[in-house]
Amino acid sequence: MTSSDYCLNNGPFLSPPQFSEFVTAYLKTLIKCYRQMGFYTIKHTDGNIMTIIDQIAECKPDALHSLEIGRAHV
Repeated sequence: MTSSDYCLNNGPFLSPPQFSEFVTAYLKTLIKCYRQMGFYTIKHTDGNIMTIIDQIAECKPDALHSLEIGRAHV
């Protein structure tokens, strides 16, 4: 299981373009290498990942753990 929190309950630490620049390529390579070694990869992160979930899915983890939907603040 890879465990790096990317988000708070109200959204990611980085904007989607920043996430793409600084995280996505690295995560994709990491997951690919684990797969080549015969491991399954479960990506864990806390917080509301909805604005970056497409980029995480693009990295092709075997599973995604701890989906949280952010609440609207009144």
